[in-house]
Amino acid sequence: DGLRTAFLGVTTSFSLRFVDEKTGNYKPVSGIAVSLSNEAHGTPIPVEQCTEVDNSTTYSYCVETPDNIRLRVEQGGMLLFEHTVKVNMDIQFDVSSPETAFVGDTVIASIAIMHGTSTLPVDKRFLQYIVETPRCEQVPVVHTSAGNGMEFQYCPREPGAHRVAILFLGNPLAEHETVVQPRFRGVLELGDSASVGTDIPLCVSCTDSKSGEKKQISPSSFLIERQGQPVDSSIFSMSNGATEDEFLVKFLEPGSFHVSLRHEQESLASATLEVTPEKKENLYFSVIASIGIVGAVSRITVQPLLVVGNMLEKQKEKADQISVQVTDPLGVSVPVTSRSANRTEFTAPGGGCS
Repeated sequence: DGLRTAFLGVTTSFSLRFVDEKTGNYKPVSGIAVSLSNEAHGTPIPVEQCTEVDNSTTYSYCVETPDNIRLRVEQGGMLLFEHTVKVNMDIQFDVSSPETAFVGDTVIASIAIMHGTSTLPVDKRFLQYIVETPRCEQVPVVHTSAGNGMEFQYCPREPGAHRVAILFLGNPLAEHETVVQPRFRGVLELGDSASVGTDIPLCVSCTDSKSGEKKQISPSSFLIERQGQPVDSSIFSMSNGATEDEFLVKFLEPGSFHVSLRHEQESLASATLEVTPEKKENLYFSVIASIGIVGAVSRITVQPLLVVGNMLEKQKEKADQISVQVTDPLGVSVPVTSRSANRTEFTAPGGGCS
């Protein structure tokens, strides 16, 4: 019992009863003072009076150092009892802490202090269960009693290796990693670039990692940002594509956009798209006419030219769409002959032609 042995970091209790020397019966006694101190340094150790039943008073205490304890019982300044309590260091720790979990799960770990096959009552003040995210941020942990042991519960909000450290009396007891896996797995396929005003195919899928169930995706499942700030429907529009896994997104302004697929506030996949200004196209024709004398063969060459932005491109595929008409001053058509896709020949009449 707690009058003979105390275990380090464990709540220890003992009971006191007083006997009437004349009758041999237990009787209540007032003015009793119980004190505990560290024998090596004389440091007082807090002791708490817990219960008083059938003339028996129970006290509890917990030691934080391996030094033996001095117990004194006094009444009105008179010493009634003095005894040395030995601190037992022969304890083991039974730690159960998961190695894997999913985002959003309630992760439960337990710790018990053992002496042989007996479970000792843990003082929760001296056990710490610390969980850190991959970004070294601490995760809130709830401590609850579980019999004589302790349970620790937390809910991870992001995937990755979470560092778990267990401290006893401020000293490291155990350390390991719990690998938190994404609850949902997503795929997002998007091109690298597009221009303003064009429909861009966005192919996506979302699957529950636990059940394998396919989750439905809607336009609200996407977060679109530019320079780290979310953009609204005045910057882009989104509509359904040809299949349930396809959406069409159209940007109304140029810029670098980051598109994320999310489900239950969990980011599953992302891509970056460069949207360039709308390309304006203008088609021009280069006309070269060689008009000879009356009765001689004359030639007209027409070259289609496409201007896209600041770029000039020859459009050979448009040459076969060109037709040339020649008329004399009286409006009569002059026979023409096509020698190539963009070259026309005719015999010039007298009086000129148009």
